[in-house]
Amino acid sequence: MSLVLVPSTTIRLAEIFPHLTEGELERLRKTINLMDEKIFTPVIESSDKEEAIEQELYRYTFYLSQAFIPILPKLIDWFKQPKVIIDFYDFFRGEVKEKVFNRYSRRLIISALNVAEEHDRYVSKLLSNIGEFVTLIGKIGSEAYFRTFAKTSLAMVVVFLAMNRKPGTVKDLSQVVKKYVDELDPFIATFQVFLEPELAPLRKKTSETDVEKAKELRGSLFEILES
Repeated sequence: MSLVLVPSTTIRLAEIFPHLTEGELERLRKTINLMDEKIFTPVIESSDKEEAIEQELYRYTFYLSQAFIPILPKLIDWFKQPKVIIDFYDFFRGEVKEKVFNRYSRRLIISALNVAEEHDRYVSKLLSNIGEFVTLIGKIGSEAYFRTFAKTSLAMVVVFLAMNRKPGTVKDLSQVVKKYVDELDPFIATFQVFLEPELAPLRKKTSETDVEKAKELRGSLFEILES
């Protein structure tokens, strides 16, 4: 669900998912740690981080499905709680402020986290009606959305691991994350247009063919609401 998924060595999974059984936690822990070995660490060590992320994308989405599909109903119920999302991202922003000393990189990562939190909040609302969510994703282009989601998520994970393991790579990774959240932003804008009743007249303009315009529409949100 969330754009950020980190190995259990960074934060205890039981603290994130207190509603899961010990057996479910153990299976999730094993899958995430396997992802760490097979995907996250090789990306961190790669000389071309963006190319490595692109190459590992299929394997990453495969492992994500292995980790989450068995516990999907519980995850959806968990993810519908606004406080969960707020606390989750507050924790990660705190980690960035504490561990990233380069001001430019810190700003890029925190900006990316803000976009990721916005994404998760809208998805949380949309999950109250799965059929409506599936229809909306279909309209904006499901393949493009899920690919963008996956590579943004993978880049986020690698950034947080690199902060502890290889801080010298954070600068390059922060720029990759910024690039990916910029690609995700039009989809988030479409979610916003769909969910904001005041923007109902603009929904027709956020079809699959002109989804890029959603970002421009969102930029005029306050102007629309004031008119």
